Amino acid sequence: MKLFRSFRLLVASSFVMSTVFAGSLSAQESDWEFGAEIYLWGASLDGKTVSGSDIEADFGDIAENLNMGFMGAVGARKGKWSVMADMIYLDVEADDEVAPGLKLDAELSGWVVSPTIGYSLVDSDKGRLDVLGGARYLYLDLELDLGPLSAGDSSTVWDAIVGLRGTYNLAEKWYLTGYVDVGGGGSDLTWQALGGVGYKFSKVDVVLAYRYLSWEFDDEEELDDLSLYGPFVGFKFGW
Repeated sequence: MKLFRSFRLLVASSFVMSTVFAGSLSAQESDWEFGAEIYLWGASLDGKTVSGSDIEADFGDIAENLNMGFMGAVGARKGKWSVMADMIYLDVEADDEVAPGLKLDAELSGWVVSPTIGYSLVDSDKGRLDVLGGARYLYLDLELDLGPLSAGDSSTVWDAIVGLRGTYNLAEKWYLTGYVDVGGGGSDLTWQALGGVGYKFSKVDVVLAYRYLSWEFDDEEELDDLSLYGPFVGFKFGW
């Protein structure tokens, strides 16, 4: 089994980065604001290997293979500056009978961590717009067992990213939210975009959005390109 076949289980089960931390708390300019978010991304996947083979998977097909997972983010803001870290951990296991009486077991665990630093270009009653810079980190660990044989492989990719994120208030409780970034380094190119709507309850915001995340890898990777897209739901808390 190629690494990309297990990799698609990881990325399509989630995924990648919480994209909104803006405007949900009110405080004086000199005070720290803190927030956290838990979320789920029901992503579908399209990709291609370096040999030209197409990859397709949807969230429903692979969700049953997920042993354990966590998707969330924490952040802080003081004045115009903000810091944020998005963290995803997944443990996916699948098996396949490759011959009568011979079963292949594959287990994939991995982290996706996306730290960013932001600066507010616009901060008003109508909304907020931040410019940001940071990184997108991917680590995968694959274990394969085929009867008496076993093998393992791991991969690490770092990309630098720059982007924008913001909110626009529609009414007292409703707002639009958006995010876009682009970068590269470990991959030839990676970019991401999200757009959606949020609603403020008394102690939590609920965000419904659509998200797209893409990579183009170099010749050293088994994947040539990879795209993930689908609906996103997040729950934001502040203190």
